[in-house]
Amino acid sequence: MKMNNILKVAFLALFTIVINNSVNAPWKTWIIHELMEAGFHFIFVSIAFLNLEIGILAAFIHFVIDVSHTL
Repeated sequence: MKMNNILKVAFLALFTIVINNSVNAPWKTWIIHELMEAGFHFIFVSIAFLNLEIGILAAFIHFVIDVSHTL
C-alpha cells in the first residue's frame, strides 16, 4: 500500500472517530458522513460543469440514493 493511501485511511479513521465522539450516535455520524459526501459532489460537479444547479442536483441525488439504499 502506498504511503499516500495509508495517510488517507489514517486521516479518515481519525476524522470518523472525532465525528462519532462529537455526536455520540452512530446514525448521526452516518448522516453527517452522507451530507459531507453530498457536499463534495456539489463542489466537484459544480466546478466540473460550471453550473450550480447541476451541482445541487448531483448532491441531492447522491444523498437520496445513499439514504434510501441504506434504509
